[in-house]
Amino acid sequence: MPSKMGRLLALTDAEFKRKRAEPQRYTFKGRSIDLRKLGKAWEKERGAAARMAAIVLREDSEGLFAKVSADPQTAATFAEAIGWLKKEAELLTKAVERHEIAASRLRSAVCRYRAAQHQQQPQQRPAETPSGWDGAAP
Repeated sequence: MPSKMGRLLALTDAEFKRKRAEPQRYTFKGRSIDLRKLGKAWEKERGAAARMAAIVLREDSEGLFAKVSADPQTAATFAEAIGWLKKEAELLTKAVERHEIAASRLRSAVCRYRAAQHQQQPQQRPAETPSGWDGAAP
């Protein structure tokens, strides 16, 4: 009867001899995005929301209360701004997610490009040194 160590060694040998499948290469599909929606009107709307947020954020609680309570029409305008700013926050969250996806896809493509370039370059032997390099430490 083999000992525990013998069984462990047999398992280890079997694991290292086992053939492994090639790692799966992850791919992604393009998305259809209408760039016409991102024109001047879109920029104007996002800018207006950013300006409104800046007006609200630069005030302390008393200053903001004074602005809101200036008159009933101003209070109603700021009340409408609540829903507008929430909607803008949702749109920006979606935009952030798309930017992260775009950055991830771009990183993937750049890494693939660099790997392909690295494979195309002939491996430099240690005996071959670049011209102008004397091998001395700086």
